[in-house]
Amino acid sequence: MMRRLRNRLLGLLVVATGLVSASAGASEGPAAADALLARAVSTLAGSDWSGVYVHTAGGQSESFRTSRRVESVSDTERVEALEGQAREIVRQGDEIHLFLPGRREVRIERRIATSGFPQVLPADPTVLGRSYRVSVSGTGRVASRDAVIVRLQAIDSLRYSREIWLDRETALPLKQRVLDAAGAVLEQTAFSEVSVGRRIAASRVQPGRQVGYAGWDVKTLTAPLPEGVVPPDAARLGQGFRLLGGVARKAIGDAPAATHWAFGDGLAVVSVFAEDAAALPGVSVPVAAQRGALGVVETALNGRRLIAVGEVPRALLERSLAAVGAAPR
Repeated sequence: MMRRLRNRLLGLLVVATGLVSASAGASEGPAAADALLARAVSTLAGSDWSGVYVHTAGGQSESFRTSRRVESVSDTERVEALEGQAREIVRQGDEIHLFLPGRREVRIERRIATSGFPQVLPADPTVLGRSYRVSVSGTGRVASRDAVIVRLQAIDSLRYSREIWLDRETALPLKQRVLDAAGAVLEQTAFSEVSVGRRIAASRVQPGRQVGYAGWDVKTLTAPLPEGVVPPDAARLGQGFRLLGGVARKAIGDAPAATHWAFGDGLAVVSVFAEDAAALPGVSVPVAAQRGALGVVETALNGRRLIAVGEVPRALLERSLAAVGAAPR
């Protein structure tokens, strides 16, 4: 009897200690959060890392292996899907190579928006204060590493709130949650194993299934925009959003040529594809779909088919469509 009572008390003590630990720092304000985000940006800019992360959205999960190596003037990153269709992305600076081994196809394009996980923060994290209320909301543990949780509460309904778990030792983002207005988790990405700060061998960020492109169908998808193209007005999207860039996309498969514009507020990113082909009849009423936080809205404006994609509410997708549709062709 005494042994059972003692074990129960020990169990309660462990739970209580965990609760105290999880709430530590919950009252810390923007200054502490800003300092943590600045550390995170420094780590993201200057550190090598490798690991496996799991992305969960809409009740489905996928695992990816990632490695990143910093060079003197640039960085190289390799991401490999561990489930589903075999695919692999190698990014060097702003050039992205997508390998599809099943088709023996390589798609090359230029990045105009932010990278994927764990590079979820802007180079200047102070811009986030324009669109989010930033605070330290607690502590946790991810991939066997202690973490501090930074909450970024959206100031309006045009973006989702987020929680980012930062490694206590290095400030590398270990986990991110995207939250709706009620606080429900729409999407989560988290490391299941990770190493940060150790030098990554150059071979680990090179394509894993092929040497050179002999025998592969190489497609270059993007090109600079023609001179004289008028960019859309990012102010139409709302406070904090700016134009990240634009490229011309070539036709591939069933997808016609298009102009690709990207907008962002430091966390949220919206891509709008304005296809050069004439819009099909009957698509003037927006058609929408959503999986987790990722939404897609398609419509027709000024005779063009427009598609907006992003981890943002539908209201912002529609605003981005209106901004691109209103720009002169």
